[in-house]
Amino acid sequence: MDIGETLWKDKKIAMRSIERGFSGNDLEKIKSALKWTEQVINSEEFRRAVIDHTWQGKRQFSSTSMSTQDVLTSLIIGREILSKIDDYEWDLDLELYYSRLSRVIGYTYPNVTTVYMNSKYFAYFSVPQVVNNIVHEHCHKLGFDHDFNYTDRRPYSVPYAVGDIAQRVCEKMKGEDSLIPAPPADDLTPPSYYVPWYKRAVRWVRNIF
Repeated sequence: MDIGETLWKDKKIAMRSIERGFSGNDLEKIKSALKWTEQVINSEEFRRAVIDHTWQGKRQFSSTSMSTQDVLTSLIIGREILSKIDDYEWDLDLELYYSRLSRVIGYTYPNVTTVYMNSKYFAYFSVPQVVNNIVHEHCHKLGFDHDFNYTDRRPYSVPYAVGDIAQRVCEKMKGEDSLIPAPPADDLTPPSYYVPWYKRAVRWVRNIF
């Protein structure tokens, strides 16, 4: 049994989180989503789905040359790019903010630990959808990225594909189907996850003027 298989079979990921800006129902929802995230990423179904993920007919992701087994190993080891510690923990620093004009579900920066979650979307997301968002953003913290603009291959990148896997597994565990509802009326384009600050600034200026 190699190290990858040992990790897949035996190792559990612990969750450590800080939540800022959450209160009332929002705090209850994020706490629930974090518990479900831990349960999902430690499940055999999730781990098998990551290993079995295919793109272009092969077991692979579109955004990395790593094998699907190595991607899973990276998820389990939990070495965030800022900490560089193999602690088998996901260290989450989540902050809720509100931006009516923004079309971004959530974003982060490479040089900070914080993940910013837009309450405009968080408010009507189901728990499995929030799990998707958490997993997507933490994949960035583990060093995985995706194309900035929409491309045919972007849904098969590690952040998007693993987030979607987590959502599906969570829905199955919870016995619910949480299709993403229509976004607010002022959204003219699909929401996205990671947008650099300078591109968000350009969007903000365009929306104002």
